[in-house]
Amino acid sequence: MNSNASRRDLFVAFLICYNAFTWSYLTVGILEKILELSPIQQAAKPTYIALYYSALGIFNIVGQLPPKKVGRLNLLYAWAVYGGLVTLLPALYIDFALTHLVLFSFILGASVGIGIPSTLAHLSDVTAVEERGKVSGITLFASYVSLIFLAIPPLNIVQTSVFYALWRFSVLATLLLRPKKPSAINHEKEPILPLQRRRAFILYLIPWTMFSFVDQSTKPVVKMKSEMILHELNILGFLNLAVMIAGALSCLLGGVLSDRIGRKRTITLAVALLGLAYAVLGLAPYETIFWYYYSIVDGAAWGILTCTCLFVIWGDLSPKRSREKYYSIGVLPYFLAGVVSFALSDTLASISAERVFYLACLFLFLSILPLLIASETLPQEAVEQKLYKKYMKDAKRLRERLNGRR
Repeated sequence: MNSNASRRDLFVAFLICYNAFTWSYLTVGILEKILELSPIQQAAKPTYIALYYSALGIFNIVGQLPPKKVGRLNLLYAWAVYGGLVTLLPALYIDFALTHLVLFSFILGASVGIGIPSTLAHLSDVTAVEERGKVSGITLFASYVSLIFLAIPPLNIVQTSVFYALWRFSVLATLLLRPKKPSAINHEKEPILPLQRRRAFILYLIPWTMFSFVDQSTKPVVKMKSEMILHELNILGFLNLAVMIAGALSCLLGGVLSDRIGRKRTITLAVALLGLAYAVLGLAPYETIFWYYYSIVDGAAWGILTCTCLFVIWGDLSPKRSREKYYSIGVLPYFLAGVVSFALSDTLASISAERVFYLACLFLFLSILPLLIASETLPQEAVEQKLYKKYMKDAKRLRERLNGRR
């Protein structure tokens, strides 16, 4: 395969995924602005957010069945147009969005969910397995950094709608770079047999699901407790910034680690560190230093696991012709965790914060058990090749140093 064409394919896939990921985050901001303008009671607003995520999850499942005759890239560009038009709806028909909140929340969530499996599958197809972590980490890092500048609070709903719609439409510029015949990485082997693939898929899906649901369900408790304890210290803003920075940087770290030491060890490390963070919060919830530790570790764990469990692992496990199906199921816990958090909010509010932290710690450490028997998805030859290259580079440096002394 032509290397220049391969780089172009990868660059186009990166831009498509980068644009889709940032836009999907921004759509929540549009819904929140609509809810602020609506006359509904504050207590009812989370219901519409839950409806948005429910529609996203449902159409994420629908998105695993793209029409074969259309082609994946054509589907992704059609998705961009559809998403941009839905995003533009509040600017064109603000009264419709305000008076039909249930329908608008559902349509907005559907517009996000339906193209996610194909987007991730396309990026995986044009990425070599030994570089999948690094490419995914760079994509997520660029997305998180861009969100800091794209999420502009001072704009009103019409301006926000137009700005986000234009951002979504901007991905159509990649049509100029689009290859005539999209190529895929052909030298990637299929190291996992069908039976082993299904077993590994379940073993990785269990901890990812438990992590997503546990961490999202405890977020309201963490927010309430942190505001109560840390409000007088005026460090909440600093902690939120620390979480964002840790999350962005750990996307890169998670990608590099998953390509170097393997996906299994990287996921285990992230879950174990977060479990320990919940444990120390349960033991000493009034110690400020532990809140610093929890905030940084929580952001880092989300960054690492978003990279490995949203982008990398399902690409490793899926056969080339069925990637959409694997990604559709694999990313589902990430989107449905918000719905579960909403459903459990009243129950968790009746339990003491310390007990919630202990339960979170327990479930997170239990989630590691399936990983202990899961097979590593990064091919061993890829790890050995990296070690060999590192050895040769070190040997070359040592030889140059010895020759310099002579």
